[in-house]
Amino acid sequence: MTSLGFLAVSYLQDSVCVVDLRGPDIILREGFGDDSSASERRGSVGAVASTLKFAICGLGSGTSPPHALDQSSYLTDTKQTGTSDPNPQIRLLASYESGLTRITTLSDGLAGWTADKKPATVTHDSQARPIASFIIDAGKGFEQVVSLQRLKSASSS
Repeated sequence: MTSLGFLAVSYLQDSVCVVDLRGPDIILREGFGDDSSASERRGSVGAVASTLKFAICGLGSGTSPPHALDQSSYLTDTKQTGTSDPNPQIRLLASYESGLTRITTLSDGLAGWTADKKPATVTHDSQARPIASFIIDAGKGFEQVVSLQRLKSASSS
């Protein structure tokens, strides 16, 4: 759960749900039998999301854009999908037992908060069976905190 009012839940049935607690409204339902990404994973070993982490950052090739909050607010390991979005936004990092990590962007629009239909993914055998996730500020060396102040800073850049 974040101080921004989002709750992410992982289920043993290979499902992930994100709830906007201010509505309340479900903004992501992955793996509940009605989306293609869940049917691709169903039956595979290690499909349970063992760590869930919210972050406010950009995605891309490793070169921070001039308007980013700082170099550390830019996730760089998305080369496998070619996804690039330099704008700092709320992202959910869901790391699965198999070593797959899905990075889903949450966006606020006219219809309220929504989640990306095609999240960025990173996978490698050496990343299997994660037990924790941390987003570290490279400049300051401490864990990045998702806060209303950080979201406002990201929105104004």
